[in-house]
Amino acid sequence: MLLIGFLALPVMGQKKSSKKKTKAPAMAVVDKMPVFLNGGQEGVYKIIADSMVYPKSAKEERVGGKVLVKFNVDTLGKTFDIGIVEGIRPDLDQEAIRLVKLLKKWSPALSKGRKVRVEMKLPLYFFPDVNFQREWEEKNRK
Repeated sequence: MLLIGFLALPVMGQKKSSKKKTKAPAMAVVDKMPVFLNGGQEGVYKIIADSMVYPKSAKEERVGGKVLVKFNVDTLGKTFDIGIVEGIRPDLDQEAIRLVKLLKKWSPALSKGRKVRVEMKLPLYFFPDVNFQREWEEKNRK
């Protein structure tokens, strides 16, 4: 069983700084966030739910929870630099990365009418069974 939620964090686009000594890029306010071109948010949910393969050992050991994946969407709408922000264990983390790699085509983010690169974050929730899900949700209520 997999639950996903698209995390719309306040994400900033990066633009190149004109100062040579600055190591961190300047941040631009994003007016329009990227949209997944294969069905928007529902398309993201469908691709991930249809494609997820729960690692056998994780399911047998009843291991699950939230994996927070980060990725960038460039000015052409392509994803790159996919990584784990918060993981569970390597097999579930790798499955989360594999799933996000399937989300290839996005509309680019816009800042003041210009296309900009942005970092996105997507939480994926892995639950080996319904009882585990209930227990996890009860434990992690805020």
